[in-house]
Amino acid sequence: MKQLSIFVLLSVVLIFLFVGCEDKSTNPPPPKDPRHYFPLNKDYGWRYIELYGPECDEIRDSFDLIILGTKVRHDDVGFDRFRKDINDTNFIYQKRDTLFLEKVWGGVPDLKILVGPIQAGTIWNDQNFNYFIQGMEPCTLTINDGQIYKGCAKILKTNRYNPTTRNRVYEWWAPQRGEVKEIEVDTLGICRYAKELRYMTQSGEFP
Repeated sequence: MKQLSIFVLLSVVLIFLFVGCEDKSTNPPPPKDPRHYFPLNKDYGWRYIELYGPECDEIRDSFDLIILGTKVRHDDVGFDRFRKDINDTNFIYQKRDTLFLEKVWGGVPDLKILVGPIQAGTIWNDQNFNYFIQGMEPCTLTINDGQIYKGCAKILKTNRYNPTTRNRVYEWWAPQRGEVKEIEVDTLGICRYAKELRYMTQSGEFP
């Protein structure tokens, strides 16, 4: 009877540990981690609508981004992301608190697309741009019936070498969704380009 009780106890402990490990592996990264705002898994995909015009309310085109899967490049483990309409592949990888984007076959210096902690006031730069997380706020899209994403990181992106005379770009990143909106405005505050998330898929197939 004593042996049976010990067996039952050990079984319960093993089940608890197994379930705990399973839960841990499926939980999203901590809220201040860049991967919390840019989930990277095979077959994850994003369809964006491109908008133009003075108010950036004229839909002209769309494009899809798909995560092809894990990849190892220059000893870094990351993910290849493919854009079909221009046959372009980016390599996205993380080092410590930073997500980098490499233009495969492009010969362009890697971009630091997200740097932790994801919170108001975080700043960083790379070879081309300055970045500044202005705050955390809801983001409303003009498409998809005014869909609202809560808790977005609003990032101001400026040209590193001439930030006062070049266009400014604002990006909104939603938890577990990635970038949901981007607006580029000129020095007069007129919108020149925008993109918004139309769909996100975890299966590689869009509606």
